[in-house]
Amino acid sequence: MAGDGGPVTLRGIAERLGLHVSTVSRVLNGPSGERGRAASGETARRIRELAEELGYRPNPHATSLRTRRSNLVGVLFPRLSEIVVATIYEGVEAEATMRGLSTFVTNTQDDPAVQRERIAMVLGRRVDGQCRTPSRW
Repeated sequence: MAGDGGPVTLRGIAERLGLHVSTVSRVLNGPSGERGRAASGETARRIRELAEELGYRPNPHATSLRTRRSNLVGVLFPRLSEIVVATIYEGVEAEATMRGLSTFVTNTQDDPAVQRERIAMVLGRRVDGQCRTPSRW
């Protein structure tokens, strides 16, 4: 919970309000049609107010366990020093954002061994997509 140095959790909000964690989860994170049915109007209002007051933010890792989607796109570049890389990445990031995805970039240093290592890391993050640029510009 906020104040103890850790992140605000659904469980912490539920305990503070004397509710079941699933009720809090459905109000804050459920599909829009389900949010209205998750709790009475007064209970849902109390949950939302406390979550806002405490600065609750959904945990994307926990969400990905439930949805089996990371909403991540990993982008591998051979060298981050190339000016064209910034332009390419801006386009990838803009398109991903429009689709509700987050991106991250990694540098392979134009080294095949590092490239294999970084590909394994990206796949280990359970990305929903990956972009690799040519190793030679």
